[in-house]
Amino acid sequence: MAAAATIILTALAAIMMVLGEVGRWFRSNSYTLADGLYGPFTTAASNIYLLAMAAFGALVIGREGFRKLLLGLTVLACLATPLLTDTAHAAVAVHWFIPAVFATGSLLALIGRPARNRKLTKIVVWATPVVTVLLTLTSYLQGGGSQRTFYGHSLMPVVDALTLSRSAAEILALTTAVLLASRKLLPWVVLLSVAALSWPLGRLLIFLGGDTTTGLIGFLNPGTVSTICFLAAPLSAWAAWKRPRLEFGDGDMSALS
Repeated sequence: MAAAATIILTALAAIMMVLGEVGRWFRSNSYTLADGLYGPFTTAASNIYLLAMAAFGALVIGREGFRKLLLGLTVLACLATPLLTDTAHAAVAVHWFIPAVFATGSLLALIGRPARNRKLTKIVVWATPVVTVLLTLTSYLQGGGSQRTFYGHSLMPVVDALTLSRSAAEILALTTAVLLASRKLLPWVVLLSVAALSWPLGRLLIFLGGDTTTGLIGFLNPGTVSTICFLAAPLSAWAAWKRPRLEFGDGDMSALS
C-alpha cells in the first residue's frame, strides 16, 4: 500500500510541477498576471510537490528516516498551503482537494516501507518515472493555453489540476481497497475496483490525448476503456480468487488483512 501511494503521489507531484508550477515559463498563453504568483512558481502548492518528490529521492538513495521526515513535512505543507496563499496574496488559488489528496497519499506512504525488499524497490523506482514521463510529455497535446487554465478548472475542465487529482485519488482509493480486502472479500473487491477503474482511466485518457472525443488514439476512447474494464473485472476477480497473494521475492505483499 505504501509502494502504491509512493508511485501515485510522486508521479502526480511531478506532473503538477511541470504543468502547473513552472509551465508558465515555457508554455504559450500562460498566466499573464504581473504579480500575485508564488515567486518562480505559480502557487504555494509547489512546496507540497517539491517535498513529495524529495521524499521519493530519499527512497531511491535508501534514506528511510529522511523519507519519513519529508513525508511528514509534506503533510504539514498541505495544511499550510491556504495560509501561504493568503500571506503571499496569490492570484492563483489551489482547490482544497489537491492538498487533501497529497496529505492522504503521504500518510499512506508513511505506514509502510516501499523499499523493504529488492524486488518491490525496483517496481517503485522504475514505475514512478515511467508514469510521470508518460503523462507530462503528452501534455503538449492539450494545445496552447492549457497551463493558464490548469488551476482554473473552468475553460478546459478535462485537463486541469482538480480533474487530474481526482483521478489519482480514485486510483489510490481503489488500490488501497484491494490491498486491505480480506481473503473472502478480495474477489468481490477486485471485481468492483477493476470495473470502477473505467472512470479515472477514461479521464486520464482524455488528459493524454487532449481531445474529448478521440482520446489518445482514435479507437481508444473512454467508451472503449469502460468496455475493457468491465470485461476485465470478472477475469481479475477469478485471478484474485485463485491467487490471493502478491509475492515479491524475499518478502510478499499480502492482500489479506
